[in-house]
Amino acid sequence: MILIYLSLQLKFKGQPGFHFYIDIALLKFTSAGGSKYWFLAVDEATHRKFSLILKQKSDIKEKFIPFLKELQDTYGRRVHHIRCDNAGENRALENACIDRELDIVFEYTAPGTPQQNGVVERAFATMLGKTRAIMNGAGFDEKRRHLFWTEAANTVTHLENITIRKGSTWTPYYLFYGKDAPYAKYLQVFGQLGIVKVLQPTNKLSNKGLKAIFVGYAEKHAGNVYRLVNPNTNRIILSRDVKWLSKRYGEEKNVKPSLLYLQNGMTSAMMMMSKQLKRPTQM
Repeated sequence: MILIYLSLQLKFKGQPGFHFYIDIALLKFTSAGGSKYWFLAVDEATHRKFSLILKQKSDIKEKFIPFLKELQDTYGRRVHHIRCDNAGENRALENACIDRELDIVFEYTAPGTPQQNGVVERAFATMLGKTRAIMNGAGFDEKRRHLFWTEAANTVTHLENITIRKGSTWTPYYLFYGKDAPYAKYLQVFGQLGIVKVLQPTNKLSNKGLKAIFVGYAEKHAGNVYRLVNPNTNRIILSRDVKWLSKRYGEEKNVKPSLLYLQNGMTSAMMMMSKQLKRPTQM
């Protein structure tokens, strides 16, 4: 088995999807959808990032394995090797991969040495900081930060994947899939307000538009389909019929972003996690 893996590594090293680094972070607060874990996978060759939002750690195998199969069956990207820490959920994931005969080699880091998984550790530290920043820029109060940190995390993941890294001429998304991200032409500012068309008004006198908050891009839709939050119900709306108001949520509520950064709750929790994750790497 080891000899087979070494021969595959020599043949496919540098190929998108061959080698993944994975990790999971616990956020202190539960989102509107009931989630409190952020699972991150980083492709070694392209630095393409994949985020999964989980309610429990045990959900990893139920969500990640179908994702691995989709990468192989739809995009021809087969994952051969995964590096992670020695946590129980990762052991359970390995067993599930064995049961489904995915032929993935798991490599576990030594206890107390997160630098051995530095690719995903550094990515997490950077993305947590950006998640704080876009919620701060949106003017989200503490309650909305708790409810919609998952939307911010997914939006940061989307933006990371269309950001050209130093020394490269292509985005991670393009390097992984061989094409541009569909949402790249339709970027909007996180937290921006827009008027969404109401498809089924309750009566002829009802408003035909609803003011909503932009929080991201719809998965597996056309690039101009957006995720927005109804501020009255905190429910997610998917729509491409949006008239943008060029004003963010915090501006309408007269919330100063500089003050939000000093709030407790998620901000302090994420700052603490960022410090824990941002450790020196060992080559």
